Amino acid sequence: GRAVMKGWMPGVGDFAFSLFSNKASPHSTKVSFYSAQERYGDRDDGEAVLRRALGGGGGTLAEHHEEGANVAIIQISLPLPLEVDFVFSSFKDSEIPATADANRIIQAAADFHADDALEKVINERRDAFSAKFDGIFGLKDAKCERRNKGNACWDGRITEVGQRVAKAALSEVLGQMSFTYGSWYKGKDPYDDKGVEVGPTGLFASAGHRTGAPSLFEEGFSLMLLRLWDPSIARELLLSWLSKIQPDGWIPPTLSLGTSSHKRVTHRHEKLPQSNHLATPPTILLALESMLEQGAASQSFLRCVTPHLVSWLNHIRRGQKGSVKHSYAWQGRERVRCKGGAHSGKMTVTTNSSGLKDYPRSRGSDFSVDSHVDLMSWVAASLRVLAKLDHSAREGGEEAWV
Repeated sequence: GRAVMKGWMPGVGDFAFSLFSNKASPHSTKVSFYSAQERYGDRDDGEAVLRRALGGGGGTLAEHHEEGANVAIIQISLPLPLEVDFVFSSFKDSEIPATADANRIIQAAADFHADDALEKVINERRDAFSAKFDGIFGLKDAKCERRNKGNACWDGRITEVGQRVAKAALSEVLGQMSFTYGSWYKGKDPYDDKGVEVGPTGLFASAGHRTGAPSLFEEGFSLMLLRLWDPSIARELLLSWLSKIQPDGWIPPTLSLGTSSHKRVTHRHEKLPQSNHLATPPTILLALESMLEQGAASQSFLRCVTPHLVSWLNHIRRGQKGSVKHSYAWQGRERVRCKGGAHSGKMTVTTNSSGLKDYPRSRGSDFSVDSHVDLMSWVAASLRVLAKLDHSAREGGEEAWV
């Protein structure tokens, strides 16, 4: 093992970041230290730090050290093919006495690696994940019907390949859970491309982080899965989104927080500002309904979230009225030019707020005459869930929440 970096941090003490490889020593190892907050004014903009460290290009790290550094960038060159492990050792996460020196920390990391302890922990976690997965979803004993070509179903049973795909799908959802922090932009109308800066605020979400814009629409579908895996996490995610409700009852459909997330959104030529003229399908209500039926939502939890849900649904019903009495229509529809494909260059109409932007709808010039049956269905489904919440309150001997 080779110590790449040693140091000290509050709450951790002395630590070491070590490299273990099946190859000989690295061709080169370089470490640079930067103060992201002081130099760039935004702790979230790690890309700016990396660009400066690489000298604007070339891929070679320039060794550097700034006072008060809070970012360490490490570049290691190794021959291919290779297998490599990075091990972080500290007093906090080991049994090394606080009087030990850095060399003992390095040796502890080497012992940890040499004893295959890391591989043992990985295998234990993998087996625990598989056992929990089988206990919840029961795919080993589930029956299936093969409807098209593929190898996920065979002889009425889900194959090993199908089970691995299912585990990978769950892992994808679990792996996206992140906490983001920063400002976001609110537009004065659906067509405002600049908006005004709001925040900063934080958000714990499981959907859309890789695009830089966590989505309330996608969150509901993720929660349908997560409420089975870990109901407590599902409740935290739901509460985090509901905490973003505005005084008028509106919840931003997507929340891109911080400079790095903003760049990813604008790089795809998508609008950054969010407008309270737009709504999004209330998919989280479907997840809450499932949690209620599962018994994973306590009376105190339901009492906490219901007022927010009522306010949110009322905002949707007020702002998304259709041309006919008691009908609803998605606002913010716009004409855009297709990019790529057989229809490249042709004009089309999108309805991004519906979650089904390519769903066939009227393409007339006057959107004010629109009425959309999918939005009416969402409102009806939401009212059904709220009725169940009201029934749950009465069964618990409480006054109606709705």
